[in-house]
Amino acid sequence: MIVPVLVLAVAACGSEKGSDIPTAGGGSGGATPAATASLSSDERALKFAQCMRDQGIDMPDPGTDGSSVFGKGAASKDKLDAATEACRQYMPDGGELRQPSAERIDQLRKFAQCMREHGIAKFPDPQADGLMDIQGAGIDPEDAAYQAAEEACAALQPGPGS
Repeated sequence: MIVPVLVLAVAACGSEKGSDIPTAGGGSGGATPAATASLSSDERALKFAQCMRDQGIDMPDPGTDGSSVFGKGAASKDKLDAATEACRQYMPDGGELRQPSAERIDQLRKFAQCMREHGIAKFPDPQADGLMDIQGAGIDPEDAAYQAAEEACAALQPGPGS
């Protein structure tokens, strides 16, 4: 299942101090750049998901477009931050987010509006950095209504990094 929250592939796995909006900024990974430099982006995404599971975070392997979502029972912010830090070496660009284009933000807004129009009333608009905290809004991506809305809005959903 594809969720724009993590349109950032795996980048929405941490959170900045003082904010409940997931981000991936800051910190340094435990592995050297050489340890992961030879991995393809797909291999890095798979390794990141496995690393997060090893840290106790319910995260499935990424979809074919590189996106991933957290499973049910989201972990606490502290546990998520610690897991993200432990797995940072597998994140694209070491976990540093790139500023999304205005076009990408506009596309994410259209997707969010579509989700609301299809019954997910609390679906958030993207923040300026492109992140969308659906779990913070109390939305369950495993819910049948969510999945139906996501399917109906799939054509509006931008791919990772687009």
